[in-house]
Amino acid sequence: MFAPTRRSLIAGLTAAPLITTAHAQSFGRFAVVMNSGDDSLSILDIDRYVEVERRPAPREPHHWALSPDRTELVIGSSAANALTVLSTATGREVRRIDRFSNPYHLLFSPDGRFLVVAELRLDAVSIYRAADLTLLRRIRVPRQCSHIVITPDSRTAYVTVQLTGKVVEVDLEALEITWTVDVGPEPAGIVLSADSTTVAVAVMGADYITLLNRAERRIAGRVRTGRGAHAFPQLFDADTLFISNRVENTISQLDAQTKAVRRTIPIPGGPDCFALSPDKSELWITGRVNHQVMVMDVATGALKHRIRVGRSPHGIYLPPFA
Repeated sequence: MFAPTRRSLIAGLTAAPLITTAHAQSFGRFAVVMNSGDDSLSILDIDRYVEVERRPAPREPHHWALSPDRTELVIGSSAANALTVLSTATGREVRRIDRFSNPYHLLFSPDGRFLVVAELRLDAVSIYRAADLTLLRRIRVPRQCSHIVITPDSRTAYVTVQLTGKVVEVDLEALEITWTVDVGPEPAGIVLSADSTTVAVAVMGADYITLLNRAERRIAGRVRTGRGAHAFPQLFDADTLFISNRVENTISQLDAQTKAVRRTIPIPGGPDCFALSPDKSELWITGRVNHQVMVMDVATGALKHRIRVGRSPHGIYLPPFA
């Protein structure tokens, strides 16, 4: 996907496999957890619900981006200013890209042309040409750019800005901000509706999500979910919208069409990021406080499994075709 530097190429060729050779051919059955508190990656067997390996990572791995062709998992380590690129086929680290500016949250455009990075510490949104990681533009947006969503046509990115309570709309063709809107204190997670008409924003400093009408560029409403409304799954179901409420220790389930809350489910340990299983039967949830990944049965809301991982687990990747 990327054109590697000599240094990153050498790192990729000498990297140890993330999992044992016996498992390498079935990496599609493994999840990857970014443990930001102890600089490690946990590899979880999704059939046996166990951690099979924990491997050191560059400082503060937080979030991931899946390449548009689904062959590479790119993990950003914000404090180390590094990207770690894994093969989704084998689990091997294929290269390490150093001197990459503060990759906190990152996302590829669906057409594969752009890599958009939210630089939390450096107060910027950076747009790269994905093919060779050429920086196209760094847009200063104080303070604390947090999470990104990109429209299916790859024309527009929306980015939350935590400490100013705003969302910015970025035109990826013009490489400029085209709209700024106040959404509430400390916005974090952000997601698009299935028809791409509405942007939902988790307002972490409050207890609600803010809904934005894209066409009319206005706030369309707010929906109360729970204290510390924080994150949505990166790959989400078109019928149901889940959101973690990190302070309240709950997960809210909303109707994706009406945005009405169907139920709120207690989840301990500071539920943060999570992923919906491909068959839609399970949510895999990172607990920032209890250092676990918790597997919730979607039908009943019951916790089926708790898997001990590293400190302060943040992002979690679950294979799309498990």
